[in-house]
Amino acid sequence: MATNTIRRIAAVFVLLTVAACQGPITRETRIDTVAAKIEARKQKDIVVGEWARQYVRLASIGGRILRDGARFCDKKAFSYGFFAWDETFFGEKWKKAFARSDGVSDLISVGGIIPGSQAEKAGLHVGDILVAVGGKSLPVGEKAHEKYNEYTTKAGENGAAVAFRVRRDGTELTFDLPPETVCNYTFALESEDVLNAYADGKQIHVTSRIMNFIRTDQELALVLSHELAHNVMGHVQTAKTNTLLGGAGGFLIDAVAALSGYNTGGEFTHLGARQGRAAYSVAFEQEADYVALYIMNEAGFNIDGAANFWRRMAASSPLGIDRASTHPSTSARFLGIEATIKEIRDKQARGLPMEPDLKKK
Repeated sequence: MATNTIRRIAAVFVLLTVAACQGPITRETRIDTVAAKIEARKQKDIVVGEWARQYVRLASIGGRILRDGARFCDKKAFSYGFFAWDETFFGEKWKKAFARSDGVSDLISVGGIIPGSQAEKAGLHVGDILVAVGGKSLPVGEKAHEKYNEYTTKAGENGAAVAFRVRRDGTELTFDLPPETVCNYTFALESEDVLNAYADGKQIHVTSRIMNFIRTDQELALVLSHELAHNVMGHVQTAKTNTLLGGAGGFLIDAVAALSGYNTGGEFTHLGARQGRAAYSVAFEQEADYVALYIMNEAGFNIDGAANFWRRMAASSPLGIDRASTHPSTSARFLGIEATIKEIRDKQARGLPMEPDLKKK
């Protein structure tokens, strides 16, 4: 009973407080609900159009890196030098807006072609509608993209060229495309308003904010090569192992404290896990920067001047110029990349293998 009384008093207090609040004093602008709905639709179209533009750019530059940098990867897959999409590509929420984009429908079509790929050389075009893969007709609708992935994977297993039948301007054409060896990682474009890109051991995630920040193909290649290097060097799994080791050490302290009659609430377990994860965080970032330049160079991107990306990043986030936390300072990253470029150019001049140097045991 006492609890209910307190709740009633609290409710009355909140109502009285809200009633005492002051609002705007100018005339209210009335918004027509139909007009608001039409404007919302236009804005969704703009969002999807921008996502599509960013993803094409991401997949085009990233595709080159995955293909030409494949020798650095232990995990391999194959690609046909293009990517396909339909109206479900960006998820159910944006399906209608994506369907209104140019050349996109419930039919699977070529969304982008990797520069220098067999698809480009064969004459495949963006907007070509895919009709069949390896002699198997593609369905239309909800399961279409799932079936497309299934057919392309199965058809390329023996390494032979795969026949892609497409419809272009009412005419059907067939392209025989050999599978190309690539690193077995994919890209994910995240709609987040933060300057960030990260690797999770399986995918390379890039936010729409950093895609807008990146100005040139060289800068995008540097960012993607860095994240690929994290996956190549096994940093994600190593960080997980370090977290477990740190947590285990902290758990022992918590256990000893518990035996002594003191309840730590798992404080040292959590602290140890955090310390374990952070143990080589900066060093992993430096290693990823180092290996990235070799991957980027292998993929045919110009590495000269690539370090300037970190000067632009410093202008955006000045606190990072001197301070290192989980990542090196922007000044250290600039100098590290410059040193690596000098190392690569020196090896090229001397005719040495283009391999990152390992620590001497």
